[in-house]
Amino acid sequence: MKTLFLTLTAAALVLIAAPATAFADDHSLTITNNASQAVEYINISPVDSNVWGNDWLEPDQVLEPGQKVTYVITTGCMQDIRVTFMDHHQAVSRSFDTCTYDLIVHDPGN
Repeated sequence: MKTLFLTLTAAALVLIAAPATAFADDHSLTITNNASQAVEYINISPVDSNVWGNDWLEPDQVLEPGQKVTYVITTGCMQDIRVTFMDHHQAVSRSFDTCTYDLIVHDPGN
């Protein structure tokens, strides 16, 4: 019985000591387009996903230079984010901590 109690206590301490970002609730992510051209597609996927999934922009919507958009993230803090510009260049941010940071998009290569 003592062994079980110690194991459960140790597990509880690990959960308490874990970073807050590991178990984050739904949170917002703002993406700002600081590039010189519009963003045509935004894909956001959990880091453990093997696919990008759907475009997060509304149909026929683009994110013009200087504009920003905010999304609610429900799948944890660590996300892979891909933006595709109108000229089809892409910028990818892997393992991006959406609980701590917002994303500012720059021209490809900058």
